Amino acid sequence: APAPDAAATPPAAAASPPAWMRPNASALSLNPPAAAEFAAVEPLGTTLHFTFGTSSMMDFVKNWIHFVRSAQPRLSPFLVGAADKRLLTACTELGVPAAAIIPELDVWTYERRSTRDEVYQMRSDWAYMRHHRSDFLEMGLV
Repeated sequence: APAPDAAATPPAAAASPPAWMRPNASALSLNPPAAAEFAAVEPLGTTLHFTFGTSSMMDFVKNWIHFVRSAQPRLSPFLVGAADKRLLTACTELGVPAAAIIPELDVWTYERRSTRDEVYQMRSDWAYMRHHRSDFLEMGLV
């Protein structure tokens, strides 16, 4: 019998995403590296290596990523919770799995609302959010 045609068999990544990653199933917006990293992950029983921050904490985040990637055995899956668009963009450019809060989520009521933003935007101008009470609390949603 002839070997199956590889082009006729769709790759696993082309399969539909797990239920928890489908639109309206999560309040997270995963960047492409995160979507690839989590496509085959079963959340139940999986240990997630996670940190979060803003772009003002980029040095900390890069240091954490270095040690996660250097660890033996490999720490997987891992994820950076991006509390601002600049950190999400930087992680995407570095090929780092990252997630932000979807812009439709009202973080105080957990209801979806209409918006034109790409990711959730915090309300303060503080670069280091610890000094702004509501933004610091909203960070817990990631």
